Amino acid sequence: MCSSKISDNCYEEMTHLLESNSKPKDIPVVLPLFQGTRADPTLTGSVLGLTGNIFTPLHFTWGVMYGMAKELYDMYNCFLQGGGTSGKLFGAGNGLRKNAFLCGIFEELFEQKLTLSTMDEEAACGAAYFASISL
Repeated sequence: MCSSKISDNCYEEMTHLLESNSKPKDIPVVLPLFQGTRADPTLTGSVLGLTGNIFTPLHFTWGVMYGMAKELYDMYNCFLQGGGTSGKLFGAGNGLRKNAFLCGIFEELFEQKLTLSTMDEEAACGAAYFASISL
């Protein structure tokens, strides 16, 4: 159902959509390569398994969230295969802070509790900190 109001807050709209509906069983595979990958920035995203029955905002939202988490999970597995060791799962940023469903997907894939940063605007804080110690 279309909303009669326009919202600038996509997180509120997304949360409402996700809370108002059950998680679909037939989620499309979304490769959300919005700006390529670290190894190849020219790669583009794609959607696999898309049919008329699942061409909905709900299915696409779940697919994008799983795609985002899976990309980082795959990088984590490469790190482990290269000799890295697992530890605690920490997250930062509004994508996680404002979307409990995305946090749940990360916890599901990584099979551990996700701890979010205690401060907002982590990148800005990190840049300010780096600038302060570099002077």
